[in-house]
Amino acid sequence: MRDGELPAKPEKQKRKSGWYEAVEDIIPTLTEKKNGVAPWMDERLKADGIDWRHIDKPLYVMGSGYANGTVPHAFADELLPTLRTKSGDVIVMPDGKVYRAMGRVLARVSGVSDDYQMPASEALSHTIIGNGIPTQLTENVIAPLVRDVLHPAVEEKASLKDADRKQTQLDIILKTNPMLDDYHTGIRKVEDIKTLGESVEEARSEAEKYGDDEWSAYPDITNDMLQNALETGEITIYSSKPIKNGVFVTPSYMQASDYAGGGNVYEKTVPLTDVAWINTDEGQYAKVDGERYSLKEVNDKFNDRLAQLIENPNQKDRVLHLGRSSQFLIDGGIADAEIELDFDKFVRKSSEKYKNNHPFSAGDIKDLPKAIAHPVAVFNSTTKKDHVVMTELNHDGKNFIVAIRATEQNRKNKVVLEVNQITSLYPKGERGIIYWINNNKLSNVDKEKALHFIEALQPHAGTLTSEELSSAANIVRNFVNPKQNDGNLQKTEKYSLRVDRYRDELNQWKKDNNLPKDAERPQLPVREPNDRLGFT
Repeated sequence: MRDGELPAKPEKQKRKSGWYEAVEDIIPTLTEKKNGVAPWMDERLKADGIDWRHIDKPLYVMGSGYANGTVPHAFADELLPTLRTKSGDVIVMPDGKVYRAMGRVLARVSGVSDDYQMPASEALSHTIIGNGIPTQLTENVIAPLVRDVLHPAVEEKASLKDADRKQTQLDIILKTNPMLDDYHTGIRKVEDIKTLGESVEEARSEAEKYGDDEWSAYPDITNDMLQNALETGEITIYSSKPIKNGVFVTPSYMQASDYAGGGNVYEKTVPLTDVAWINTDEGQYAKVDGERYSLKEVNDKFNDRLAQLIENPNQKDRVLHLGRSSQFLIDGGIADAEIELDFDKFVRKSSEKYKNNHPFSAGDIKDLPKAIAHPVAVFNSTTKKDHVVMTELNHDGKNFIVAIRATEQNRKNKVVLEVNQITSLYPKGERGIIYWINNNKLSNVDKEKALHFIEALQPHAGTLTSEELSSAANIVRNFVNPKQNDGNLQKTEKYSLRVDRYRDELNQWKKDNNLPKDAERPQLPVREPNDRLGFT
């Protein structure tokens, strides 16, 4: 209760079809009980009229019984009774096989994510899950009840560095996509930038003032969506242009689609702080270094997920996530997007049967996100589609290289999501790396790391000549690394939903009226003071 009022009752959630749906894919990985169901369990099932030897669908049986002589159980299409802390649960299949219900089974039916690291002890796993609160209960019942209490703490924490971030975002916008006039909606000074929390509060106050219920003018930007973004710290944004610094973005697919005029709509899920918000409907993308998830968090999650997939590869989601491109990678020409590795591809590349014959073990790519974020060098690929990252990870004295290709995943309604896919990774011989350097393939290099690598080859040059090594060292020393935001606006493409659309309409107007290219309309569109959308 808050201010004498009870919170709104959470909405009823859609019922799942049964426990079996959650664990079907991991049952083949469970340990089979060769002696079947325990005699005491058999007797108690019979007391409920169930013969486990003759069933037509999977049956879950708890490892401890009720005082009335029966045992808790559920068929595949039913929900499980309350989970117990005692181990011994089994799953009986129609073919007569009986499997031990391991801790991961209990985690699945409780809604616990697969990336949660379970303890080695099965007894402890059962205790943790049995005493725990299902994640759906927390998300859909408890969280809404305390949302208004927790929200101010989140905003207070974020506000500690808002001023510095806003100033940095303004600098980015002025260098990448400054407003060229004084009538289109856009960011010209630091006071124009808001956090999403500030935008929501402003929209909430305005809605209350005019008796409105919604915080946005677009129906696909709902109050719940904005509230959820404030809680999670993430939001999905869209644009009619590829999403880069300075580009106008919106949480509304409808708005972006309108400005795309039938063309592609680009999508990206980002931290709230990657956008300099104008209002709840729009902002300009301006990512500040240090605002993304910490590299340590991404690296730790990658290592944990890698270990889980190695232990049990028969899981539905076999994509490993390595976080967003670091600034070093972006400067080297790699797209500013999430980096993904298909586990199946990794297994194939590491196999001794792979055609290029460069096998390695799974443990060799531990800490891969950290190694890619701070590599030795980035090379332009000979295929012109990929970039190749040389890391400090090694196998048998050979440094791992990682080929990365920016791909566009086409989704429904012409939505395009850009992703950096790892197309190859393996330990590369030093001769090939020196060859790349000498053939001017570098696009970015950590000179200290690269020179150390070359110097270490001197005593073990093998087939490499001293001239080749000396040439490579000189190229590295004299290489001019690219710099972000060099301020050269003449080479910077302008991205704006409004400006681009206005220019398109202006050009069409000239064409329709047989006017010269430099003709201007007698009246330019002006934003009304109370126009919350800001469209012209």
